[in-house]
Amino acid sequence: NGLSEEKIRSLAKAVNMEKFLSREVNFGFSGGEKKRSEILQLMAMQPDMLLLDEPDSGVDVENIELVGKTLNKLVEGKSALVITHHGHILEYIPVNKAYVLYNGKIACSGEPQKILSQIKEKGYSGCAECEEITRKA
Repeated sequence: NGLSEEKIRSLAKAVNMEKFLSREVNFGFSGGEKKRSEILQLMAMQPDMLLLDEPDSGVDVENIELVGKTLNKLVEGKSALVITHHGHILEYIPVNKAYVLYNGKIACSGEPQKILSQIKEKGYSGCAECEEITRKA
């Protein structure tokens, strides 16, 4: 998309991928390296709307902070849909609304941290009760 080599190197450095620039994309990469490569590609594209499907999946504990903080910068001032199964990424990306899909339907919606706490406490089946809790809050 016309980015200079210097800009590409700067973006790669932000996600600790400088040494990967000479390698084939995703060839022999670990799960975390693939995720950082995907984020690097997003950073280069600078989209106005992002769909992040499980950005914390396959990312080890050492890289979740790097991935989360980088995505936080990337979504700043933009619209984003973040899909997550375990919610670790929510520690780094502020979201203003959460929806839980359960048995093919939206089981509840509301404040993300409240819903995540409910899931940790009662599992996804607790989302049947979640709707009442978020309505009162």
